[in-house]
Formats: sequence, C-alpha cells, structure tokens
Amino acid sequence: MALNSSSLEKANPMIEKGIRVLIVDDESHLEILLNQKFRKKIREGKYELVFARNGFDALKKMKGADDFDLVITDINMPEMDGFTLLSEIHQKYPTLQTMVMSAYGDEKSRNTAKASGASKFITKPIKLSELEETLDQVCEQKED
Repeated sequence: MALNSSSLEKANPMIEKGIRVLIVDDESHLEILLNQKFRKKIREGKYELVFARNGFDALKKMKGADDFDLVITDINMPEMDGFTLLSEIHQKYPTLQTMVMSAYGDEKSRNTAKASGASKFITKPIKLSELEETLDQVCEQKED
C-alpha cells in the first residue's frame, strides 16, 4: 500500500507541514545557493522554494494568496522592481507575508519596503542563518 503525504501525516502527526516560498531575484546564482543550503529541509518537505527572475515572472507564478506562505523579493530587478511587486501583491493578496532581501540597506529603502507591506528586510550579502531563522518562524506560524 502506497502512502501519500496525508496518510503519512495521519500515521505520524509529528510530520511538519512545509512552507512554500517565492523568491524573486534576478541573480541566478541565488537559486543554486539557496537550494544547496536548504537541500535537507527541501527533501524533508519543510521548505519548497520557487524562484522568479522579476516581478512580472513572480505574479505569473502566483495563482492565489494560498499558493505561497511567504514572498521574498529583491528591490532592483529588470521589468518590475521589488517595490512595485510588493504593491501589486498587497493589493491582490493583502494577508500574504512579504519581505525584502536587497543590497540597498539604506534607511529610505527600508522605510519604502515597510510602507509597501514588507514585514522584514534582510541586507545582502545575506546571512543564510538569518534567512533560515525567518523561514523557520514562518513554519511555526503556519503550524499555529
């Protein structure tokens, strides 16, 4: 008898439900880096990371607010920047958690990100431990 994820959860209620995260950044090496760093948690089903190269690509990948638990976006990207993306997301999906991950860590960028609805701001180069801590917090909130 094959077990699917829901029957595994019933058999072992300690199995954690994972989070689905959309990461929007035009730096292609970031996808490789994050998939490598979080490979164990991805295999365990704790994280599902989806990548988009700009705001338009991100909006295409979003079908509804329940598709993702968190959107992490860079600010400076081609075609649609991160601030515009945040505005679009919060108009369409006002309860969706968002955060900014950018090399522009100045006060103006931080304030604009917050005004656009971002709950957190991480400055590049990112500290992977800080990102992991944030992802784990989102997992804990989802379980509550």
